[in-house]
Amino acid sequence: MTAYVANVQGDIEDCRAQLSLLASPRVASLSPAGVPGGCGEGISQEEREYLKKEELDAKIQRLMQNIADIEPALNRLSRSIEALNDTDREIVTRRMIHNESWRIIASDNAVSEGYCRRRLPKIIETLAVMMFGPKAM
Repeated sequence: MTAYVANVQGDIEDCRAQLSLLASPRVASLSPAGVPGGCGEGISQEEREYLKKEELDAKIQRLMQNIADIEPALNRLSRSIEALNDTDREIVTRRMIHNESWRIIASDNAVSEGYCRRRLPKIIETLAVMMFGPKAM
């Protein structure tokens, strides 16, 4: 998920770069060119640039809100995982995140496969309590 946050932050930077390349509109309001009874066939270049700017601003706000919604939970999860002992952290991250086999995890941590299998639900329960409090269970 941290890669997701980094990608969203990259998208925000891309939008800001696009905003800096847009020409500033010469008019502060839209003309009646595209409205029935108006004087033209469509919207002007300045109006298109203005609308593009508004669209990019809205997208940036949406992406920033997306990060604001996700980042606290990710930070809480990271702190909780870091608070685990080394063996528990290895078991949960290597199995649940990296999808490694029980045999490899057990061998690298000098424990049995059965221990790893039995320990994982307890580790997840511990993480839930760390993240959401005792009422989580």
